[in-house]
Amino acid sequence: MSDGEVFPVPEAWARRAHMDAAAYDAAWKRVEADPQGFWRDVAGRIDWIKPFTKVKNVSWNPDNLFVKWFEDGTTNELVISIITLGEGLHNNHHRFPRDAYISHAWYEIDINGLIIRGLEKLGLVHDVFDGGRASAVSTAGQTSEAV
Repeated sequence: MSDGEVFPVPEAWARRAHMDAAAYDAAWKRVEADPQGFWRDVAGRIDWIKPFTKVKNVSWNPDNLFVKWFEDGTTNELVISIITLGEGLHNNHHRFPRDAYISHAWYEIDINGLIIRGLEKLGLVHDVFDGGRASAVSTAGQTSEAV
């Protein structure tokens, strides 16, 4: 480790930075004073299909420990889904974690799911779970485990 040594930021990096030291200090003070408001504003920069109403939901109960961020919002992103071969359909993945094909609407593109379906048709993979679009519609609020 550096034992407390401070390394200067190269000037070229500093010019490309999204915020300077003063803006960072201001953001940190805002986080300390109003964490919910800060993260609400940051998350507001994302395109939400269904905007969130809750920033953070936390339970410290040992039998039900969780931290959920923006849990009631939906952020499936078409462009990210194309770039990541379908992995941008993140909310679908959490709603139906067992599904091999996580596209549940005509506009959602899941290339990885299509590859898995193709491998299944060729007999190269088997026991592929695909809850399908019907499960997404018929089980509102449930996970594929409950289907």
